[in-house]
Amino acid sequence: MVLWGGLRPIISQVVADVFTLFAFSNAIASKPSNRSWALKGAAAGVTIAYSGNLTNRWTVNFPMIPLIILQTLRLFIPEDKHRWISRILFAFSALLIFASACLSILFPAVELAPMKSLGDYNVGVVDLYLPVKLHFTSPFADTQHVVPSEQDHATIRILYPTVEEPMSISYLRPHTSEVYCEENMKHSAPPPLRPYSWMIHGWRLIQVPAKHHATLASPPDNGFPVIFYSHGLGGSAEMYAYQTHALAAQGYVVVVLDHTDGSAPVVSRKDGTLLRRNETILEQWFNGLQDEYRLSRQTMTAYRAQELLAVVEGVLRLNYETLPELEESGLDFRNQLNSADIHYMGHSFGGATALHAAKYRPPRSVLAHDPASDWLPTESRLSLFDVGRMKESTVNHTYWTRGGTVAVSAMETEDNDEIEKSVTLSLHDTTELLLLFSEEWYSKKWSGSDVLKDMHDRKVLGPVGGKSHFGVIHGAFHQEFSDACMLTPLWIAREVGLTGLRNPLDTAKEIHVETSSFLRGLQG
Repeated sequence: MVLWGGLRPIISQVVADVFTLFAFSNAIASKPSNRSWALKGAAAGVTIAYSGNLTNRWTVNFPMIPLIILQTLRLFIPEDKHRWISRILFAFSALLIFASACLSILFPAVELAPMKSLGDYNVGVVDLYLPVKLHFTSPFADTQHVVPSEQDHATIRILYPTVEEPMSISYLRPHTSEVYCEENMKHSAPPPLRPYSWMIHGWRLIQVPAKHHATLASPPDNGFPVIFYSHGLGGSAEMYAYQTHALAAQGYVVVVLDHTDGSAPVVSRKDGTLLRRNETILEQWFNGLQDEYRLSRQTMTAYRAQELLAVVEGVLRLNYETLPELEESGLDFRNQLNSADIHYMGHSFGGATALHAAKYRPPRSVLAHDPASDWLPTESRLSLFDVGRMKESTVNHTYWTRGGTVAVSAMETEDNDEIEKSVTLSLHDTTELLLLFSEEWYSKKWSGSDVLKDMHDRKVLGPVGGKSHFGVIHGAFHQEFSDACMLTPLWIAREVGLTGLRNPLDTAKEIHVETSSFLRGLQG
């Protein structure tokens, strides 16, 4: 069922909402009695029990509290003596029920579009604290914008093909879901609404068809190809569930990293602490220090890329040695992964992260959705916008091939010769590229999309004779590469420019089709 041409309401929650509203409507129209109180009690119990707490389905539960108070007052007012008071109580009660119905329509409990039909497999899930070695050596490591310490683990989610029947698992990790909603509202909502994180607690009701610690399906002869996914600013492993689960259903092992640079809403650490989103860097932008702001973002990209590469090494290590956590769950990746068929993928900040990481450990391909090219450190920016490939271009590419804001990478050394050598090695020589842009960004020529499109049209994008591709998702907005537009009421999403007139479910599917078609093309 699709509501308003773009959202999929949770049918069971709709039924629970209707039952509660009907029960209270019946109760306020009846004289106070044991039966009416039993009906109200049942309605209240059903909605709170089914939603899990008062805030997950606040559109029903919040109006229900004053409604119960008003109905309790009826017990102390003889209707034959104070009929006008009873009528006032009835009117206010009816108004609360009407308000609840309106709020439930305006803020429906929704779910993601089905993903099973997009592949031949079901999806298994395992959350890990993956042992890694990460040493951040940037001269900016002492700033508050990155985590400057050595890290011995990374928080990752692995999605993988399985033939076991799926269960319904929580879309958001239960132990971090409340903080997740709080940080999302704090950094993304209009200022007056930021304290009210319960407004998106309905996301905690979402379930996705998958199974924790399911048995890995039998791999192809060379093992499963592996995709390493880097989330965007404000994103997380959960926020890209549609795209990542769909790829796992098609036979890829998909590893999603929760970055610790402060860009994720919340990251659960192995020691039990929670790392919250840190956007103090925005003070530079608001103070008019745009160049410093871009430099800080570029430094964060370098840090994120180093995290991603540490995870690549850690996951590929699972191909020949397992972890106690995996042994306990009966899950084994040994000799199941194709280490020669790995891909880096990401959206926005994550797209820049994937492109930068590819400079230092080239994968088979990079799949970048609306990559934040302006946040690429110098060597990867000059590598992507390779001036040697712009000789016959008629597009103004000066900013990307010679200008920009220079940042020192976490991978750079003090040896200038090494830096120059790194810059001269073109990303196009080693890695197939899928650069997929929203119409929103492409129409504004953001992130050098016009320059990249020109390279594609002149057949100089990626390796010579390769299968690199540049594409535009028409009618799409930047955030539609994530799940956000499938979860946000359309009347809000369209008003604030989060999505356009297209059904966001259709947009998400087209993004997946373009991505998977590119990957299939690489397989031959």
